[in-house]
Amino acid sequence: MKDVINSTQICHFLDDVEHNFPNFVAAVISDSDGLPIGSKIPKGFQYQENILALEAITRNKGFLENSNYIKVKVALNEDKSVRLLLLLNKPKNYLNGFKNLKRIVQRQMLF
Repeated sequence: MKDVINSTQICHFLDDVEHNFPNFVAAVISDSDGLPIGSKIPKGFQYQENILALEAITRNKGFLENSNYIKVKVALNEDKSVRLLLLLNKPKNYLNGFKNLKRIVQRQMLF
């Protein structure tokens, strides 16, 4: 049986991800059915949490077709049932952030 996680743990994880990317816009953690587990979205953002959660699990056609953001999708567990979607502002000047993101995801024990 897996341990229960709380919103404080999810917020701490998303804060780590946000501090890793200076061009961070929004993030959402979603389960395999597209239901949001946690998110960090600014007030008044043009996309709702549920749309971003669905975007996190899509493979081919997405929900953010004409987006001006860089979309980064990452599996947070081995069976890929929990996914993270990051929206980053363009340009891609922060490529070293992706190495740190991999380390943050590997280090987390939530999922």
